[in-house]
Amino acid sequence: MKKFCSILFIISSVAFANKPKIKLAVEEYPKYAKSDGTGIYLDIVREVLSEKYDVSFRFGPWPRLEKHLLKGKLDGFLVHDPDFLKAAFPDKKFIHPNVHLNLTEIYAIFKKGSFDKWDNNLLKTQTVSWMNGFNFQHTFGKGAKYKNSSEDESALKLLLKGRIGIYFSYWELTEKIKNEKFEDKELNGENLDYFLTPFTEFESLVMLDNPKNRKIIEIWDKNFEKLNASGKISKIYEREGEVFPYDTSKIQRLLNEEQNILKGEDLKNEVNGFYMIADYRSETILEVNGTDYKGAFIYDEGEGVRKGFFQGTLDYESGLGKGVICYENTSKWLGDGGILLTKTKGYSVLHLLYTEDKGDGNWKDDWQHKKVNKAPPSELRGLFAKHHGCV
Repeated sequence: MKKFCSILFIISSVAFANKPKIKLAVEEYPKYAKSDGTGIYLDIVREVLSEKYDVSFRFGPWPRLEKHLLKGKLDGFLVHDPDFLKAAFPDKKFIHPNVHLNLTEIYAIFKKGSFDKWDNNLLKTQTVSWMNGFNFQHTFGKGAKYKNSSEDESALKLLLKGRIGIYFSYWELTEKIKNEKFEDKELNGENLDYFLTPFTEFESLVMLDNPKNRKIIEIWDKNFEKLNASGKISKIYEREGEVFPYDTSKIQRLLNEEQNILKGEDLKNEVNGFYMIADYRSETILEVNGTDYKGAFIYDEGEGVRKGFFQGTLDYESGLGKGVICYENTSKWLGDGGILLTKTKGYSVLHLLYTEDKGDGNWKDDWQHKKVNKAPPSELRGLFAKHHGCV
């Protein structure tokens, strides 16, 4: 979770007497939710809900806003991780839209040479820390011995002294370490290292579960899907120089751009079976059975190995498949993916495409899979056997 501000105030959209009112808690942070009432998330809310509702935004310290939400003084939180709230307040029921607004990856920072890879057992053997207000214990679950830190710099110094073993934070801090942005020159890449953990936080509109809010979420999902398919949601992100990670319109365009797509009877005759790809960074395997496909991947990002699953359905008429992707340790939906089968120079090739922002706006990741007689015995085969589905 982002650091919170200390000022409490309300910004409201233009009100109409005949519109029901919604009050949303908002944490202020650059580009996404600004104190002047602009920002990606605020603009999206207006686009999605302003036709039916008069929406006001209440800014303030995160813990105070949570209390107001739980007491029913506010209708929802923009944005929060739904799983975090469910873990923190198990006696309350929360709901959220089908599509999240963002995904935040969590990094483990440590004294150089302490570890060579991420292992969940480190949560049991190391004293871990994070910034006050983040409350990562709800992300990691029980078992971690942790202590909060008041600021990044003091926590990094504790790492170097061996007082803590791991400091959890976001990508921005790893960039600061890598680029030597601290006044204390010991806090740099020569003394500190980091890797990407399998833990993620989603940023979403989260509301208390009641009839009024269920109706709001229903309207949100309907309107958001239309805006996303039209590309309008992505344009809101682009105005602030950001990229929307769940852009279904881009996946559809990527699929439609492909040539030599097998369709109809040609597809039915050739598609069933196992497909595999392996290169120096990744291995993926998928199985197509009728109109259903599922698969698994192991991907080395250079800062840590990611494992996960994908699944979906195939439309024989168009030759296109649509699906979802998730990590091994969670069934959380990470993004949209698609498959298609093409024929080039007599060879059938299955393409797995999915949305991934590589920092340069390049969203197309096309893994071209060759058909194999059977799934080969490997670590990937074992992972595939554990496929639990993405939701």
